Amino acid sequence: MESSFRLVACMAVLFVLAACSDDATPPFTSPNATIVDGLSVLPLSNETTAIEITVTDYDAAAEAMGVEPLPDGADARIAADWVNQLFVDRLQLRPPSIVPNDLLSDPAAIEAEFGWSFYDVDDSAEIHVPSATDSSRFVVLRGDVEWADEVDGVGSIGDGEDGAVNASDRSDVRPLGVPVRTGSRDGLLAAATSTEQMERWVADEFVSADSDARLVSAGERLDAVDAYAALIIRDDFSRADGLDETLLDPLDEPFHVIGYGLSGEFAELTATMVYVFDDDAAAGRAEDQIDDRWRAFDTSELDDTFEIETLEQRGDAVVVIGRVDSGRFANLVFDRARADGLFRHT
Repeated sequence: MESSFRLVACMAVLFVLAACSDDATPPFTSPNATIVDGLSVLPLSNETTAIEITVTDYDAAAEAMGVEPLPDGADARIAADWVNQLFVDRLQLRPPSIVPNDLLSDPAAIEAEFGWSFYDVDDSAEIHVPSATDSSRFVVLRGDVEWADEVDGVGSIGDGEDGAVNASDRSDVRPLGVPVRTGSRDGLLAAATSTEQMERWVADEFVSADSDARLVSAGERLDAVDAYAALIIRDDFSRADGLDETLLDPLDEPFHVIGYGLSGEFAELTATMVYVFDDDAAAGRAEDQIDDRWRAFDTSELDDTFEIETLEQRGDAVVVIGRVDSGRFANLVFDRARADGLFRHT
């Protein structure tokens, strides 16, 4: 009896330790991190603010496209070709906002500013609060990277107040001289426009984006199709992104989260669109209307046709999956769909 009690006690202790270990180490640190894992490391300001979240697995995207990893010391020509295949020509991935597009093929400029090469970044997750008066960004990076001036707590690249333009402190990477607040935790790097947000992130005292079940639902639907590049938007879509007139009628059922992702290999690229509703019943009521809108959606002006392979309800979401010939075309389809009113409700 005593030995059995000891065994049970030891198992209980091991269970508690394992649970504590899981809490202490964000799953985004894993090489097999998912989109939902990316949500878990991003700070969420509140439950209603409009936000845009991007999560990208650069390694998985490169492997899917058959793009070889960059060798150490790759020259500018090889680097430019790598960037072109992933960020310009084939996929048009979104780099983290702290890395300007025109500097992606200039590793020296990025390394001089931050202390790491963008080519050593495996994954990124970013949350953007778009606002005319209080816009903010928070970026989390995973990979073989560390800040040039690592500090215990919150660091800063550049001088000045949060978000302040500093003409005397401009650089190629920070053309307006706006300072970048930096931090690190559990092998992850973070960059932000807000000192307060970074302080809470470093101390692990923030409310994460995966606390919003609707964001998680969108992430799970995109993870289910193995998306390596994802955009999740939370907003009041009754505004039709500020457009009063759209080509297609709005949906009757309200929704406040949509998702968009890319998946598949070089010759079999697919784009996935996700509508997240309040519950399964609402998604079921909206499915036929969404099907009607997408069947009426005309992409002929985009020089190609978006062919729907799957359109179905999955729990509280309706998922639309179609074949595309490139990430460039998929981005055009998504942008055109927003403009035409496919992501609008009454």
